[in-house]
Amino acid sequence: MNNKDKQIHIRVTEKERDNIKELAKKYGYNSVSQYILDRAVSPIVFVENASHFAELSRQISGVTRNINQVAKYVNINRSVENRDLEEIFECQKIILKFMSALKASRNFEMKEIKKEWSYGNNEDTPNKI
Repeated sequence: MNNKDKQIHIRVTEKERDNIKELAKKYGYNSVSQYILDRAVSPIVFVENASHFAELSRQISGVTRNINQVAKYVNINRSVENRDLEEIFECQKIILKFMSALKASRNFEMKEIKKEWSYGNNEDTPNKI
């Protein structure tokens, strides 16, 4: 193991210092120095909790099956009825609605992550993620 015998000094505002200490504690660090070192040297990897997307995925799969059934019917019978087209359009609306919800959820989560990882998102800190 290498001895850590070199120092780097940085200047921060009181608010930034308090925020860094709070984040270090929140993420289980006993040392603020180690927290800062990990943030500076190691890549930050965000692992999304996809469990709340499971229901949406299941529903999208069901809609996709409906579309495939209609497509199979059309291929076999070589004709399209209005109710078939209406069902396809309804399925399309549902898929677009889910996609919009997924995008909104992802955007919200990413904003929250960025806010948390940018030292409280204050204007004194020029280095935003």
